[in-house]
Amino acid sequence: DSTAAGLGVDSADDTPGVRVARRVAADTGRTIRYSNKAIVGATSKGLGAQIDAMLIAGHRPDVAVILVGANDVTATNGIRASANRLGAAVRRLRETGAVVVVGTCPDFGVITAIPQPLRTVLRRWGLQLAAAQRGAVRAGGMSRRTRW
Repeated sequence: DSTAAGLGVDSADDTPGVRVARRVAADTGRTIRYSNKAIVGATSKGLGAQIDAMLIAGHRPDVAVILVGANDVTATNGIRASANRLGAAVRRLRETGAVVVVGTCPDFGVITAIPQPLRTVLRRWGLQLAAAQRGAVRAGGMSRRTRW
C-alpha cells in the first residue's frame, strides 16, 4: 500500500523496501536485487495482481515484504475479506519458496493529524484488522512472530 510505496518520504532511499534491502546487504555482505510492486492507494484487493506482476516479470523472490492494511481501513473494506486476501497472498508467496514478512495494519490512534472522534474509530477498525491479519497470515503459512 502507500506505506510500502513510500508515500510521505522525501527520497526513494527512505522507502521501507530500500531500507530493508540495504540493511540485509550490509548484514550479509550479499548483493540484493530489490523490486517494489507497491501502489499508493492500493488495498488488499490488489495483492493478487501485485504478485502476478512480480511473477510475470520472472522474479521468484527469496523474501517478500508485505505492508498492507491502512488503505483497507480508510476504504472501509471488510475486515474478514481483507485479512483473507492477505492470507491467500502469503500462501501463494510461500508456495514459491519465499520467506514472507508482513507488516499489518498500523495503529491510526497515533496519527494526531486525524481529528477525534474519527481517529478513535479508525484506530479501533485498524486494530481489529491487524488482529484478523495476524490470524490469516498464520493460516497462510507463517507460524511465528518476529519483531525487528
